[in-house]
Amino acid sequence: MFPKINNTIVNTQDDNPINLGKCFKFDFEKGSHIIVDGKFVECNFEENIKHFIQVVLRTKKDIFRVYTVDDEEDFGLSIYNYIGNKVYHKGFILSETKREITEQLLNHPFIKDVDNFAFDFENTLLTINFNCYLENNETLNINEVVNIEL
Repeated sequence: MFPKINNTIVNTQDDNPINLGKCFKFDFEKGSHIIVDGKFVECNFEENIKHFIQVVLRTKKDIFRVYTVDDEEDFGLSIYNYIGNKVYHKGFILSETKREITEQLLNHPFIKDVDNFAFDFENTLLTINFNCYLENNETLNINEVVNIEL
């Protein structure tokens, strides 16, 4: 009766299916999960990917051990380390941010490429725009606002 959302994709390298698993909607502005009728609301495929992107953009690098697989793999962005630091040029900070976002997102099994970055500053808000290309040939246009001070 209801459509089944396929959160499984076949890895082209070894033909093994990869499953995203369950992801529940989270309101990043309020800082809480979305609950309807006493139940968590599950994300669809696209929302699951966007949720992952949100977590990457909002996580300070090396802060939360829950995201670390081993000592060599870091999760999150170091742009937050540059807040209030006038030593680094804004161009360097944006270049590093682009590199880190790309590295983090390419770790996701459904994301195959990230490009067309654009950054816009307005007071303490940094708006980040980019395209995210998925393994199923979909393109997500990401437009996120991060509150930072440079």
